[in-house]
Amino acid sequence: MANKLQKRTTRRPPRARAGRTGAGHRVSDVPIGPITRETLSVRVAQALENFVAQKRLHAGDRLPSERNLSQSFQVSIPVVREALRMLETKGVLRTYHGRGIFVRDPAQARSGSDRGGLLADTTTAELATARVAFELGIVDLMCARVTDADCDALDAVLPRATTGESFTVHTDMEFHLRLLQITRNPALIHIGDGLLRQFFRLTAMARPDVALAGHSTNGVADQLERHRALVRALRRRDAEALRTLILHHLDNVPGFKPW
Repeated sequence: MANKLQKRTTRRPPRARAGRTGAGHRVSDVPIGPITRETLSVRVAQALENFVAQKRLHAGDRLPSERNLSQSFQVSIPVVREALRMLETKGVLRTYHGRGIFVRDPAQARSGSDRGGLLADTTTAELATARVAFELGIVDLMCARVTDADCDALDAVLPRATTGESFTVHTDMEFHLRLLQITRNPALIHIGDGLLRQFFRLTAMARPDVALAGHSTNGVADQLERHRALVRALRRRDAEALRTLILHHLDNVPGFKPW
């Protein structure tokens, strides 16, 4: 399958005369912008989604590893990961740590994200309140079941750089989905998954620039520190500190106020 993906994404356009595009315009007249990592991620996501549809892959079908996809598309692994996060947000794929990348059941995806369901008419602030209430309720369970490997996996999600493009909505969602996995409880994971995906879907719709390019440069350092503080509290199994951090984790959401 990796070879097929590579063939689909490496076709070269017809060779044009030097200095001119295929339409006859001079290259200097064509506006060309920089190809960013986010632009590549969008292209890879589109290609993967098209592949799933054209090959009629079914729920549970496994895709190649991140490394194989990286080689097939001839892009870096971070680009592939960003593309996978986009498709996870859309409910097309699901990545399980240590197991692989799988096609998701469309019905389950709709149920998990509650598209058109009970959460469809809720505001971001209302979802933020629900998120905080839910996460506060699983603090003791997370502290009881968390391992050092879990904390290492959470740290690995967070970027080291603090540029405006380093912490996207997709990165934020992946962090909190991994946080859910610590409970080792399928029912809690399923409920929290739907809540998180709807919250981040609304966030991405409200701020598409943030969804792709990341939080503002001024705010990204604060966002990263908030998440790193959660990991530090988990490493200490400090339930009280974790509750305090969760209670104020979404202070920047418009309209949300901790009770």
